[in-house]
Amino acid sequence: MLADPSYAGLCQAWASAHVCMPRYVFAQRLVTLHGDIHPGNLVHDTGAKNDLRCIDFELSAVGHAIFDLAKAVAMLVPRPQINPSQCALLEKAVLVSYFENMGLPVPSELDLECLRVDCFLYHFTTRYLYLRHLPLCAESCQAILHTVHAYVLRVRRTPALSRALLRAPDPYAYIADTLGVRLHELGSLYCHPV
Repeated sequence: MLADPSYAGLCQAWASAHVCMPRYVFAQRLVTLHGDIHPGNLVHDTGAKNDLRCIDFELSAVGHAIFDLAKAVAMLVPRPQINPSQCALLEKAVLVSYFENMGLPVPSELDLECLRVDCFLYHFTTRYLYLRHLPLCAESCQAILHTVHAYVLRVRRTPALSRALLRAPDPYAYIADTLGVRLHELGSLYCHPV
């Protein structure tokens, strides 16, 4: 039972339950997060390295790397406008670039697949928990937390579900359908073309 039925209480219970803690150990690390990764906060540096630079650090905080990783995968890959195989390449490139720039070991191919699943689950469930919270009683908050936790565990333990999620043209629609959520209630989980 949740002692605090507020949104903060729900978040605390969710975080302490490690519902969406990534399986890849380096994505669990506490790091300085950018906190607001989206195309408008990235500048393309055409110099010798030809890479992207983050700007606008007003929402920086300390947290688990999965926060920025999940947001980057969601905001930087133009799903569902391009085909899933191109998306997979871009998602992997975003993740590999992150680890290289942090001076951390680059995940293996299997770890990258698991991390992509974890990014989608993390981004979707944090948005879902945030938007589902109304002035609910503790029992309702507990029920939401239980539903999300059970779903995340089911996807992680069932390779066919993980593969289906990664192959879906719209992974968030896939999660919403299998979780029984109306996706339009969550608003856009993707970046909008400028």
